[in-house]
Amino acid sequence: MDIDAPSDVAAELSVPAYFLFPSGASDLAVFLNLPYYYPTVPSFREMGKTTLVRCFLGMPPIRAVDMLQSIHDKESDATKVRLYQFKRMAEGRGVLIQFPEPDLERLLLVGFLERTRNRGMVVKNWAPQSEVVQHEAVAAFVTHCGWNSTLEAIMSGLPMICWPMYAEQCMNKVFMVEEMKIAVDVEGYEEFVKAVEVEAKVRLVMDTDQGKMLRERLAIVKERALDAIHEGGSSEAALAKFLKNMEVENAIAPHG
Repeated sequence: MDIDAPSDVAAELSVPAYFLFPSGASDLAVFLNLPYYYPTVPSFREMGKTTLVRCFLGMPPIRAVDMLQSIHDKESDATKVRLYQFKRMAEGRGVLIQFPEPDLERLLLVGFLERTRNRGMVVKNWAPQSEVVQHEAVAAFVTHCGWNSTLEAIMSGLPMICWPMYAEQCMNKVFMVEEMKIAVDVEGYEEFVKAVEVEAKVRLVMDTDQGKMLRERLAIVKERALDAIHEGGSSEAALAKFLKNMEVENAIAPHG
C-alpha cells in the first residue's frame, strides 16, 4: 500500500485524510506503537517462541512469534515499509475501525426482505457465515481469527477455538484468549495441529466448566457489542461524528 499518495494529496487539497483499518482496535494500538518500540529491540524472529513482547500500555503481552508475520525480520525492506505506513497512519484525521455488521432489518424498508424473498436475494457476504454461527445447532466455532469471523462469533455469543494462520490473526488470538477470555487456542498452530488436540478443545468448549465460563463471558461481551451498534450506541455515534466532520471539512475546503 502506497500510503504517501492519498495522504499527501489530501493535504494538498486541504481535505481530511481518514484510514480504514479492517481489523480490531487492539491490533491498531499495537501497530501505531511499533515504529517507536521496534527499533529498541531485536527482530521478533530472533526472540524465540516463548519471548513476550511487553511494550504496549493497556495491551496484554504478546509472544514475538504471534506478532505480524511480515515484520518478523527487523531489517527487511518489508518491515521498514510497514513501520513507515504505521507511523504515517497516526498523521491522519482519524481511523475507521470495522464494527459488527448492522441489522439489515433496521436499514431497509420494513418487510423488504420478506417481500423480495422469492423474487430476489440480498447478498451480505460471500458466504452466509453469520447465519451459520447463529444457528442453534452450532455450539463452537473453529476459526482462523480473521476479524470478520471474530465479530460474527461475538455477536452470536459463540465460543471460539482459535487456529490462526497468517497476517494479524495470531495477534487477534492473543486478545481473544488472554485479554477477553472468550476463546481457547489449539496447541501447535505455529507448525502442526494434531486431530486429538482439536477434539480436546472442542470437548473443552462444549462439555466442561471452562466452556461454561466462556459462554457466560461471551454473553456479556455480546450484550456490549449489541449496545454499541444500536441507536445511540458508541459505534453509531462514532460514525455520525465522522460523517459530521466530513460535512464540515467539505464546507470549509477551498473549491476551484
